[in-house]
Amino acid sequence: KEVSFIITQGPQGNRSFSSLGEVEDLIINKAFLAPNRTSRETHLHVEGEQNGPVVLTIFNTLGSKIVELSLDKSSTKQIFPLVLPHMAEGMYWVRISYAQQQFSARLLIDN
Repeated sequence: KEVSFIITQGPQGNRSFSSLGEVEDLIINKAFLAPNRTSRETHLHVEGEQNGPVVLTIFNTLGSKIVELSLDKSSTKQIFPLVLPHMAEGMYWVRISYAQQQFSARLLIDN
């Protein structure tokens, strides 16, 4: 017997756990950047059943917003090419908002 849990994060950052019991079809949304050591060109991969807005926000290591892009997801698996020619080499934090979820990652830009 397999037991699954869903972890949800509220707006204040608090997390709650819910047991689903046995689950056959669990929809999992994914969002990630690849490649994630890049010379200013990467791809945002978004997977999930829900179509609609995807917001990508890039911050520098001091927390200042550098870029915010609004994209429109229209298929189950979608890849958005991202060209970032104006960004200096270094590490950045990326927040991806999609289907009432937020994903975060580090982005490393080098030559």
